Amino acid sequence: VGSADVYKRQLLNNYRRIDAAMMQTPPAEDWLMWRSRYDLSGHSALDLIDTKNVSGLRQAWSIALSQGGNMTTPLVHDGVMFIADTNNILLALVSRVGTELCRY
Repeated sequence: VGSADVYKRQLLNNYRRIDAAMMQTPPAEDWLMWRSRYDLSGHSALDLIDTKNVSGLRQAWSIALSQGGNMTTPLVHDGVMFIADTNNILLALVSRVGTELCRY
């Protein structure tokens, strides 16, 4: 078993259930719904990116999606990114590196 497989297993083993309280006050590193939270602010509480370092941002990874008209907001929880692709495909990815965990 490779280190990538071990990492994926650990990520999924530590995955927490989302409940109503978490939806009201989501962790800063999560994006649980469209526009982030119920107030639809689209604000991220993360503070690693600011006006001094934003120009240094670079694309970390990408993934090809199916052709179609749907554009969805990726949702992120506990290091897993969920993307609803066209043709009724749901992708679960390791959010840091884009590695596919599953496709449904």
